[in-house]
Amino acid sequence: MPTKQYGKVADYAADASIAGTETLLVLDGTTTKSAALSAIAGYANALPLTVSVLTPAAGVVTIDLSLGDYFTLAPTANVTSIVFTNLPGSGKGTTKMIRFTQDTTPRTVAWPASFRWEGAAPSVSTGSGAVDVLSITTFDNGTKWDATLSKGRA
Repeated sequence: MPTKQYGKVADYAADASIAGTETLLVLDGTTTKSAALSAIAGYANALPLTVSVLTPAAGVVTIDLSLGDYFTLAPTANVTSIVFTNLPGSGKGTTKMIRFTQDTTPRTVAWPASFRWEGAAPSVSTGSGAVDVLSITTFDNGTKWDATLSKGRA
């Protein structure tokens, strides 16, 4: 059985494909592979994690899941649709967090049919500057999302 090995990027300075401050060396039995943690699939945003800003276009919010796990949204119009791109793939799950911040005009959000709530689907807070946090998790590549909305953050 192979021995686990770890090293810092500085130890692999000659390998131009490695970037970042930490690296992971993987032994898969016959091949040794090394890569910066930030370059490993599923860890595109090594710590600290990136927060991406979502910008609606004609009421549609497109969430590119390859951008990370944390998003902010300050809609300037009602959100009529939420669309996901770059889903994790068959047999993989993911959890995403989206912070909604209202502007001076209350905006509504139409949730995708794939969102499953405990009870009825909630509406976002409508007060000027109100902040809500949406947590969504999929275990089946986005066919269904377990959703929770934490309302009334300041």
